Amino acid sequence: MMNLITKIQPLILLLICSLFVTQATYALPQNIQIQEAAEQLTLAQRLDKESRQHFLKANKIRKQLKNLRANKSKHSNGEDDPENEISMLVKALEVAQQQGATTRAQSEQLKKAATTNFTKGVISVWGNWITNTRPLTMDSNVENFFAHNSRVRSVHNNMPKVSLSDEIVTADRNDMSLKVPVLIGQNAPPGLDIGAFKLSRQERLFAHIEVHTDPQIETTDSPTQSNNVTAVPLNSIHQWRLLVTDLQGKPVENIQFLVEGHMPGHVHGLPTEPRVIKEIEPGIYIVDGLKFQMKGWWVMKFIIADNETNATDKTQSDFFTFNLVL
Repeated sequence: MMNLITKIQPLILLLICSLFVTQATYALPQNIQIQEAAEQLTLAQRLDKESRQHFLKANKIRKQLKNLRANKSKHSNGEDDPENEISMLVKALEVAQQQGATTRAQSEQLKKAATTNFTKGVISVWGNWITNTRPLTMDSNVENFFAHNSRVRSVHNNMPKVSLSDEIVTADRNDMSLKVPVLIGQNAPPGLDIGAFKLSRQERLFAHIEVHTDPQIETTDSPTQSNNVTAVPLNSIHQWRLLVTDLQGKPVENIQFLVEGHMPGHVHGLPTEPRVIKEIEPGIYIVDGLKFQMKGWWVMKFIIADNETNATDKTQSDFFTFNLVL
């Protein structure tokens, strides 16, 4: 009897352990949207690679056609007529270009779908830290103002207005389109992605930005400018919150960032030098020293430095790029 009990005990312990493992796994299920997004991104990357191969093939065919046509013009009286070969290569070129364009379009659609699912999954997992899912906007309290490329060049009587008309065009803020910021006259590109959720350039990480309004974390140099969680204050130093995860939705810790910002339409940068000052939770970074002196199209870039040397090679480093139309 004792021998039987001795033999059964390991089996009982194994069964109990398997039950605990099953319960723990069930208690922490993986996010479905993030899983689906990762699969979509993998397929999109494969299609993108295929499209590049098609375009490389098209370039190779194009060079062959160039050489054949050059030889044909030099030896117009020759017996060997390359016309048939040229016709075949032209058809092959059309096929390669069409395949490249089709697979690239499919890849872009899948990447957009993956970004949407990553966004939903990250919001579900990190809802406690995400108070704004919309694109960042300028503070609604900001009134009309003039920038350095506005219709008024100077208030001096000897300096006429740039515009040929003396009529001042006004518009209500709520009726304005993001594509036509009439206060500055700078047009953002059509279809510009101004979302607050982005994949990194190398598509290894996922990030979210929003204005930081936690009074317990604020410094005296970066007071909250508005109760509007989407509001970016004009001409005032403030903070952002940057959330960074991997493609499984897990936080990415201890990242060293180089922060850059500029206005493409004006060829100038920020008046300040913003930087990441602390990591308040794993994967949650506070960016301080942000200041936007005018409305318009801004580009913010967060470059990831090497974790070992803290060096940032802009040609090799991964980075996040966010477009803002303020």
